[in-house]
Amino acid sequence: EAAPLSGGGGGGGGPARISYERYCKTLAGSFSRTFEKGAYVFKEGDPVDAFFVITSGACEVRVAGPDGKERLIATLGAGDFFGETGLLEGRSVRAASVFATAPLEVLAIDRKVFNEVASVHNSSALSTSMRERAEARQRARLLKVFENMSVSLSQRRRFGKGAVVYQQGSPAQLFYIVNEGELEMSVNKPDGGSVRVKTLRPGDHLGYDAIFSEVHDTTVTCLSEVELTEVTKEVLGDAFSNDRYFSTIFEARQQLREGQLAAASQGEAQILPMMA
Repeated sequence: EAAPLSGGGGGGGGPARISYERYCKTLAGSFSRTFEKGAYVFKEGDPVDAFFVITSGACEVRVAGPDGKERLIATLGAGDFFGETGLLEGRSVRAASVFATAPLEVLAIDRKVFNEVASVHNSSALSTSMRERAEARQRARLLKVFENMSVSLSQRRRFGKGAVVYQQGSPAQLFYIVNEGELEMSVNKPDGGSVRVKTLRPGDHLGYDAIFSEVHDTTVTCLSEVELTEVTKEVLGDAFSNDRYFSTIFEARQQLREGQLAAASQGEAQILPMMA
C-alpha cells in the first residue's frame, strides 16, 4: 500500500505517493506540535532542525526588512508545508520567521528523515513533488521580495528559438526571470564538450553571476521562443545589500551551485534546486 502526502504551497496534480515502508519511517521521525495564535513556530536566526506540515490552522512566513520591521512573504494553511528551504540549502539558521495567525497544529519531521525523503538522489514521486513545490514557492517568495523593495520588473526582452542568452565566460551584467518559453542551461567539460545542467521554465531565475562573479559560469540557450524580464546588476546589487533575507538566500544558493557545477563539469548532469 502507499499513503498520500499532501504538499501545499503551489504545484499541480494529485498528491504524491509514498511507499508504506517510507511512510512508517517518516512517521517514526516526526512528532505533532501545537502553537497558540500569536506564537512563533520559529524565528529568523533560529537553528534549522525540522520540516513542518500543517495539519490545522494558519500561519504567515515573514522576513525582516531593512528597517527591522517584519514583512509578509507567504500565507499558509492546512496541507501546506514550510521549513524545507533551510534544509534543502544546508543552512544552519533560519532566514525567515513563521508566525501562527490562528491556533496551529503541525507535524514536525526531523532533519535526518527529511534529507532521506527529499534527497536529490531520490527519484520517488514524493521526493520529486516536494522539491518541485519547494522550488515554486521559493521563486514566488523572491518575487515578493522584489515587489516589497519596489524593484521594477518591467524591462522585458524576447529571444528566438536557438538564441544564446549568455555564454560561459561572458561578462555577467544582468539577472533574468523567465516569463515565457523554455531554456537549457549547460556547462563546459574539461574535454571540450558540454553537459546539460537544467531546463529553465516560466518562473525560473538565471544570471545570479551578476552578483557573485564578473563572468557567467554556464551557457543558457533558448529551446523555444522566450520572453525574459531583465534586472540590471546595479539594481540586483542594491537588493542584495539592503535586504537580509534576499542576500541570505542568494549566498546559500551560490554555495550549492559551486559544488553542483563542479560535478556537472565532470560530466555528472545535476538538477540545480530552487534557482539557476
